[in-house]
Amino acid sequence: MTDTEILTPTTFAGLRIQQPKRQDPTINMLVYGDQGIGKTTLAGSADAVLEMRKVLFVDIEGGTLSLRKVDYLVDVVHVTSWAQMNELYGTLLAGSHGYQTVVIDSLTELADHCMAAVMTAMKEEPDNSQRDPDIPGWTEWNKMSKLLTRMIKLFRDLPLNVIFTALMKEDKDTKKGIVTKMPDLAGKLAKRVPAYFDVVLYYYVVEIEGEQHRWLNSIQTPTCIAKNRGKMPLQTEGLPPGILEIPDPTTGTAPMSLIYPAIVGVS
Repeated sequence: MTDTEILTPTTFAGLRIQQPKRQDPTINMLVYGDQGIGKTTLAGSADAVLEMRKVLFVDIEGGTLSLRKVDYLVDVVHVTSWAQMNELYGTLLAGSHGYQTVVIDSLTELADHCMAAVMTAMKEEPDNSQRDPDIPGWTEWNKMSKLLTRMIKLFRDLPLNVIFTALMKEDKDTKKGIVTKMPDLAGKLAKRVPAYFDVVLYYYVVEIEGEQHRWLNSIQTPTCIAKNRGKMPLQTEGLPPGILEIPDPTTGTAPMSLIYPAIVGVS
């Protein structure tokens, strides 16, 4: 071993050492918003970014019709069970597939598949033969939460760009009278899951003088869960801090061509 190798080791305790500035510029992101607002097409626009291409689009909602309206050449696989999701992860982890980005659409539906798997396993236990498979108890909710959390982290940690979408729900604080928008997940998962991502964007439409404007909020507020650990702020001049206005994903500039450079610090 040379002096240089002693002073600048590449591993520690068997783990590869990387400096943040030298890591591959991949991103992990959660985009949530109302049904039909354009989350699917926004995520699919990763195909328009050279560094993110080729894109594997994991269709869990069964709603990729919007992708037919644009020229994004993503590969789509339709997942209908938790077991298929596990198999998909194993294949991506093995590598040699050529994909730079994976989109999971959506996390809300994935949670449903996870619970279905948990309830199926519950019914196979002899003591549970009389239980209603559509009514989970505390044990099943807890197990689903742990399994889903593990799956999210496994995908997030793949050496790829990873984009999750989710529906939005509102949570009202009865004491403060504040309504907070957050990903549509059960119980504490709605507030816990965003912590697992570097970027969490709330996607919504604002009507100004009869025209619809599509905005992404990247800053946490009392009424919205969001964040951006990227290198540059997502910002549009003239709008509040942390708000990026994007084009309609079905026309004009691809939204991800605005989002990706800001996050990884590419001008």
